[in-house]
Amino acid sequence: IPPNPGALVNFLVGHHWEQVLADAYESQGMLVKHFQDGVDKFYDKETHLGGTPDLLVKHNDELIIVDSKTVNSAYFRYAKIKSFDDWVKDNSNYVYQQVAYVYLARKAGYKVDRAILSFASKDDGYIGLEFEITVTDALIDKVVSRAKTLKGYLDRKELPPCECEGWKIGYCDYGNPDTQAPNAKKKVINTECCNPSYVIKGEKI
Repeated sequence: IPPNPGALVNFLVGHHWEQVLADAYESQGMLVKHFQDGVDKFYDKETHLGGTPDLLVKHNDELIIVDSKTVNSAYFRYAKIKSFDDWVKDNSNYVYQQVAYVYLARKAGYKVDRAILSFASKDDGYIGLEFEITVTDALIDKVVSRAKTLKGYLDRKELPPCECEGWKIGYCDYGNPDTQAPNAKKKVINTECCNPSYVIKGEKI
């Protein structure tokens, strides 16, 4: 299913904010590289990991990946309800994404050990959450192992087991449209996901 107009607007806002951050780092003489979607892409054949981080900056002679996320301003109110450790646990995919970026950057020849994950409000540009991730060998091993496991399913043309829980069910690419219902924000989402009957030869129907 192609992105709807609302999603496309969100993408544009995200790209704009990314450029704002790039300009800010460049004005401080810290910008090394502003990676462009569709132009710059890291890829590792062994793990099938690929992606494009936002920025590479230098601070005190150290290279750091910077990745920005734009969110609704209400996001920060929800985030404050939980402890930081609980928030990280619930949003571990964001952390693992940065670990993957650091791994890929190293493969591309950049000496990188850290990443900064930054969340800004789409409403007013307020940066309500920003933290640093120190990428250890243990984190790299965890992400690489996970990537190789998933690559194995792809190579064997097998469906991986469903791991959707909580809010992720409504955003599963293989959701059952017959189970759609409005969520707490009145957005209509699927309430059942990962049904093998909706997949034929690895393609959505």
